[in-house]
Amino acid sequence: MPTEILGCGHVFHKDCIVPWLSKNDNRCPICKRTCVQTSKKSVYLSSQPNLEPIMDNIRIEFNQALQKSQRDFQESTENRIALFEKSLLDQIEKIHLNFNEERSQYKKTEKDWLASYSKLQVIIIILAAYIVFMSAIADNFASWFLFFALIEEAILAKEREINEQKKLISQLRD
Repeated sequence: MPTEILGCGHVFHKDCIVPWLSKNDNRCPICKRTCVQTSKKSVYLSSQPNLEPIMDNIRIEFNQALQKSQRDFQESTENRIALFEKSLLDQIEKIHLNFNEERSQYKKTEKDWLASYSKLQVIIIILAAYIVFMSAIADNFASWFLFFALIEEAILAKEREINEQKKLISQLRD
């Protein structure tokens, strides 16, 4: 295994230290002292075969740790995405329920309002009929005829109006 001893005395693998020195102004990675090119000495260790299994084990352990870290990161990311999706779905469901509740309340209010409006119109028709009736008593038979004609016309008008309101309600529901 080709190694180099820097002028400061630190020893490094040649393939590692040469690029380091060229990128870092010839400074030692450990002590940061400047090392001139002439102060480096190449050394070839005879124990190279003994270091290779150790290096292989370090590489294997590093790769295993890296793979575990990647799996953990992926699992964590998937869990966070699943939680985020569930949160979004819960919010959508809540909005949908609120919308349906308000829509139901609106329809009930609309129905109540139309019923009250219809009752008010019936009261107005009866009041008008009563006034006509009272004047008919004071007058003659022609007033009676007018009274019944007005009542009949009011009832027909009311039926037409109720039918129009039913159509309107049907359109609003659609």
